[in-house]
Amino acid sequence: MKKGIVLLVFFLLSIGIVSAYGGIGIEEISSTTMIEPGQIAEYTLTIDNLGSKYYQLQVSGDQYAGLPSSYFEYVFVDPNYVELNGQESVQVNVTMLLKDDVTVKKRYETFITVTGINEESISEKYYMQIFAKEPTEPISLYIAEAAESVAPNNDFVLKLGLLNNMNEDLNNIDVLVSSELFEDQQTVQLFDEQEREVEFTFPIDSSTSPGNYTYSVRIYYDDELKATTTGEIVVEESLDVSETVKISEDFLYKEIVITIENTGNLEVSSSYEYPMPWYERWFASYSVDANVEDGAAQWTFNIAPEEDVVVVIDVDYRPLIIGIIALILAGIIAYFMFTRRVTINKKVFKMKYSTDGLTEFKVKLNVRNRTSKKIKDITVVDRLPRIIKPNMQFGTLHPSGVERAAKGVRMMWKINELVPGEERIISYDVQPRMGVIGRLTLPAAMGKFKNIRNRVTKIRSNSPFVYSGVPDDRKKKKR
Repeated sequence: MKKGIVLLVFFLLSIGIVSAYGGIGIEEISSTTMIEPGQIAEYTLTIDNLGSKYYQLQVSGDQYAGLPSSYFEYVFVDPNYVELNGQESVQVNVTMLLKDDVTVKKRYETFITVTGINEESISEKYYMQIFAKEPTEPISLYIAEAAESVAPNNDFVLKLGLLNNMNEDLNNIDVLVSSELFEDQQTVQLFDEQEREVEFTFPIDSSTSPGNYTYSVRIYYDDELKATTTGEIVVEESLDVSETVKISEDFLYKEIVITIENTGNLEVSSSYEYPMPWYERWFASYSVDANVEDGAAQWTFNIAPEEDVVVVIDVDYRPLIIGIIALILAGIIAYFMFTRRVTINKKVFKMKYSTDGLTEFKVKLNVRNRTSKKIKDITVVDRLPRIIKPNMQFGTLHPSGVERAAKGVRMMWKINELVPGEERIISYDVQPRMGVIGRLTLPAAMGKFKNIRNRVTKIRSNSPFVYSGVPDDRKKKKR
């Protein structure tokens, strides 16, 4: 009886101890741990609830995966959230991508973390190891033939050797070649254990700078990089310069276009001269200033690679001919302007002097139609400065209006018409308000008229002047 009671008490205590301990356990069920760089490893794990409590669990991959310091691109867990009642278990799958640049024949470690959402005391890490094995390359790559140097404006020929290491045909193999100077791609096929050459031809531009250039060759199969190699070429120096001359001629005109081009790959200093006869040099103009010596135009240029200099020489005799024609036309126009036009000529005469200077003089306006057409509605306006006043003694034509203002007197005459060659004379006497000593300039008379087409034309006379010195008795006697 006592023995039974003791066993019952021991059983109950055992249950209490287990319930009190609880927690979780993590076990590995299966895994793929030997992979090549750039491949994915998988783990299948079991998470066990060791107690009787209900747990909500968050399962996270390595948070450092994907960083430059990590050997893994990612660590994923599926599912990443589970719920477990007491004594339950669940399976999770862990996938991890090993970076393709890791060192082979070496183990790499990562982990997952299981934390309790409703139980903060639960936080377990489970570590997993991956072994990076040497990849089995399906294709071998080598440079079969390549020139060590190439001149600008020539082709660089590259021959690559490819070997199929597999016991099967390989289709859609992408061969890529690239460098600072060129880039190209070919898609080829390799039969079972076949070895073949792939040839690339790259034109080297004439302006390519001299120096060493590295090129890279990459082989892709099934969208994966399978082989790589590199090489180097030397681009040689080139100082080539080309010159072309194009001449086009027209009536009294010649254009010479000189093009100097640097077809090399270094800056050059180029001198050029173009011979010209003396008569062309007189009428030549240059788009670029030239040094003309010994019967030739000369230039010196610094030209960068792939650049050119264009010099245009214009030999133009037309300005000389145009100048001669212009002088002839100007003479004709001047003749008609000064002989075949409507004019107003203003004169001063019959001057009287006194001891105070000039005291009286006469103003005469000659209005003449020198054209071959009749003009009409002629209006002539003359002005006198304030210091002069008319004495209202007019010739045959009297003004139609006289206007006095603070600045002087303004007089206006109207003439109905003037036939070709007809002349009208307007005259009037004036007296200075005080004796004038020295030079006195009178304002120009203004006029306007209508031609046969009723177009109004304005004209202007000259501005005459009178001069009076200090009179003495001898001068007065002479007068």
